[in-house]
Amino acid sequence: MQRQQIPGVSLAIVKNGRPLLVKGYGFSNLEHRVPVKAETVFQSGSVGKQFTASAIMMLVEDGKIGLEDNIGKYLGDVPDAWKSITIRHLLTHTGGMTDYPDDFDFRRDLTEDELLKKAKEIPLAFAPGEKWQYSNLGFVTLGIIISKVTRKFYGDFLQERIFKPLGMTSARIISEADIVPNRAAGYRLVEGKIKNQNWVAPSMNTTADGSLYLTALDMIKWDEGLRHGRTLAALPRRSRTPGCKFAATHSQMPSHFVVFGVPSRFWPAIHGKFRFLTCRNGRAGIPPCRDCPGTPRAATPLMCGP
Repeated sequence: MQRQQIPGVSLAIVKNGRPLLVKGYGFSNLEHRVPVKAETVFQSGSVGKQFTASAIMMLVEDGKIGLEDNIGKYLGDVPDAWKSITIRHLLTHTGGMTDYPDDFDFRRDLTEDELLKKAKEIPLAFAPGEKWQYSNLGFVTLGIIISKVTRKFYGDFLQERIFKPLGMTSARIISEADIVPNRAAGYRLVEGKIKNQNWVAPSMNTTADGSLYLTALDMIKWDEGLRHGRTLAALPRRSRTPGCKFAATHSQMPSHFVVFGVPSRFWPAIHGKFRFLTCRNGRAGIPPCRDCPGTPRAATPLMCGP
């Protein structure tokens, strides 16, 4: 924490579903010197993407969305370049969408329709399925699709289907207006000095690319729900992947491992060419899978093979 100038951390260590340690370190508010505790509410950042992905998989299970469906089926009129983008592409960051452009104005409130219109104006970085590139806009789009399919705000869907059933009592969409007990202040590093976070328009703090409040206690409940299948029924498992030296079923992987927004439990169903990497001399081997062009080093979970 000192080396990276991290103001505060809430840490939970869980083994076999049993919390061994849940403790706060540092401060949740530097100006008022408020210590971090287990109940401290943090902004999720992109950790929140896994809940968007889970919501999509719930709708797949409900028969309301298909992984191979083109997103235009749910969004209506889309640019020609978007017509071959599928739900699977957005979940796996292979749709060609990029990040917010440098000149994007986060201080302006936008409706979902206005945000979608702006996203449509941004050229794709590559043809859908051609390679991989991390995309916030792809997950923003998934949130809009959830809203259109369910006819409710994606945050309300998360509350109804994930947060309330699992007892994640502090989990919610970010709101600067509401009184949120135990809320941590946000900070950023500027030239090695800690500064207050930049102000963002309220609507831009509600998008599905990671605009949640969460506590360590919420994440313990989430992990427990994934481990015991309380969020989704059993998904297809793949025991071997052609062209890979070592592969595994999702039951062999920690349920809470998150791969760029998608909980690992769902990868066998989402990514038809999912694979693990082998271990070389005690160190993780990280060449990209030959069956997955453009797969980044960090995008594949690491597990030691024989």
